[in-house]
Amino acid sequence: MADLLWKISITSYTLSVLMFILTIGFWFWFRIPFIIGELSGRNAQKSIEAIKRNNELKAKKQTKKKKHEGIKAAVEPVAENKNSLAACPEKPVMFGGAETEVLEEENVTAPLLEEDSEAPAYAGKGVQLEMIEEIIVVDTGETI
Repeated sequence: MADLLWKISITSYTLSVLMFILTIGFWFWFRIPFIIGELSGRNAQKSIEAIKRNNELKAKKQTKKKKHEGIKAAVEPVAENKNSLAACPEKPVMFGGAETEVLEEENVTAPLLEEDSEAPAYAGKGVQLEMIEEIIVVDTGETI
């Protein structure tokens, strides 16, 4: 009887070790760490941080590039044409055919609808509006 229990215990221990190895294999086969990261939100947080870093790097590169382009654009016309100031017209070029002028007292701007006016703010036929869906937009000020 003791011999039979010894064989059963050895078989059980062997099967438990095999099942443990199979469990470790399935752990990586079914990508359980990735699924845990998705369910906890850790993967999304990492990807958002990576996007932020990329955007910051791109912004730094663009500002450096714009600074260099701005300096280049400011220096090139002078280098190409030393008499560039003489080529400028004396009068500014006008677009639209009218100059800007100061408003006089009679042309002062005023609100279109005044509170004491006789016309109501809405002179429609009394259309009733029904809210179908409420959308709330929250601006966190983050650049993604």
